[in-house]
Amino acid sequence: MRKSSRFTHHASRFTPADIPVFQQWPSAKLKPGPGRQDAIAQFTYVMIQSLQPHLPLPTAQRPTQRRQIGRVEGDLPNRIIAPHGVKDLQRLQAQGLHRGQPLVDHEPPVGHFTPGQVIVGDNQLITLKFSHKGIVPSGKRMDKQHRSGDNEPMPTQQLPPPLVITQPHQLKLLLAELEEAGRFALDTESNSMYAYHYQVCLIQISTDERDVIIDPLALRELEPLGDLVARTDVEVTMHAAENDILLLHRDFGWTFGRVFDTLWGARILGWSNPGLASILKKRFGITLDKRMQRTDWGKRPLSPEQLAYARLDTHFLLPLRDAIARELRESGRWQEAQEVFDELRAIRWEAKAAPSFWRLSGARDLEPQQQAVLKALFDWREQRASQRNVPPYRILRNDLLMTLAREMPQTEEQLRALPGFPRRFPGHLARKLLHIIQRGRQAPPPPFPNRHDGQRPDDAALARYEALRQWRTQKAQARGVDPDVVMTNRKLMAIAKANPGNMEDLRALGLLGPWRLQTYGPDILEALHGQERGEDR
Repeated sequence: MRKSSRFTHHASRFTPADIPVFQQWPSAKLKPGPGRQDAIAQFTYVMIQSLQPHLPLPTAQRPTQRRQIGRVEGDLPNRIIAPHGVKDLQRLQAQGLHRGQPLVDHEPPVGHFTPGQVIVGDNQLITLKFSHKGIVPSGKRMDKQHRSGDNEPMPTQQLPPPLVITQPHQLKLLLAELEEAGRFALDTESNSMYAYHYQVCLIQISTDERDVIIDPLALRELEPLGDLVARTDVEVTMHAAENDILLLHRDFGWTFGRVFDTLWGARILGWSNPGLASILKKRFGITLDKRMQRTDWGKRPLSPEQLAYARLDTHFLLPLRDAIARELRESGRWQEAQEVFDELRAIRWEAKAAPSFWRLSGARDLEPQQQAVLKALFDWREQRASQRNVPPYRILRNDLLMTLAREMPQTEEQLRALPGFPRRFPGHLARKLLHIIQRGRQAPPPPFPNRHDGQRPDDAALARYEALRQWRTQKAQARGVDPDVVMTNRKLMAIAKANPGNMEDLRALGLLGPWRLQTYGPDILEALHGQERGEDR
């Protein structure tokens, strides 16, 4: 290790030996020439974000942008880790580091800094595990922010870019960090608006220290992370967890051992507008960019704006979780919430029946022959959308399907004259539609679906169900929560059909956890049998 207090190597001779704490370094980026210069610029950029997590860094992604990092707010000098402490690095100019440009040594502005021993390198980011002790922001704006208190949320424009994980060795180091933390927030993004066979395209994770975005399209082996979330000693916090749990089980086979859902926690407490966007606005002063709500998360590369938007889905979840947990305990609702979380953990993805034309609005009002045409058109659209992996509406909109079924055009001229028919619709597809319509006209009417699959409840069960609904409405109004927070319709119907006679019968149904059974069990039995006594009179 170099003992001199001077650090005067030139960029062209910069090697990992100058920074002995590195255990892994992207050596491909240390070849002579611009590649090495980019590596130094990239490394300096990440050292700044590591040493100053509150620094308002630009969300730069391209090397040319990283080389402009010297223009940061607060006039804080760029810093690099030398063997003997934190060092200033001559500011990187817009044109990048030149061969022979010296790395000038100055006195460490914050004293000695001892980094950790683990570093991750890839083509995008390098992250360092470190201690922040002794690091003090510079500049008037940063001093003002630092004095304002650690509990105030950081403005989103001052958040460092999230770490993007695309390599197995990065994931391995992240897993060690998550296991040590014992808890983290998680969210996913899919491309359901842009693909027929949609999939999980991003996995966002936040700890109390950092935000991470995992790219499952680049990193296909996620089994170690799945093993971690299945553990009961690691808590995973999500907002509206059901869909994420279902998709992660479908795509990767994940199950969860311990879950905290901030949406359900807020609903149990009776919070108004418990959606994440509303909560971020009200409690953290953050307004989400609505333009990103309809983004295609399956496309690569992702823009800095997309990454910034995605990370906000988890960045505030842990402090939100702590606030909700505190209120749940103080209000005596903690056990109720735990039962909901246990139910969420138990859900699994199940293969669904093929989509049916009957779900289209107005399908049941058509004549039988029109319904046959609609079925033929709907099935063709599903097949073509599946083959091209695009959403069905990209083939034909629902309203146009209904128009074609009602009018049943027989010529291309009649087809193109229909209101709303695309002017540039290809001729060969127009002729295909006419053929499908003709085939539908000759097909027998499709059978009307049975909504209850042969298990329609009898009149007595329906009467008990209505009695339970009335009880639930009164209970929800008294608590100031939505009715399904007290109990879902599915559970009410199952109880109404079973008609338990006592608490043991109700417990045996397995529909209610201990808290709900004790809290609501007597009221449920009274609603069931009080209604029956009323009928007897």
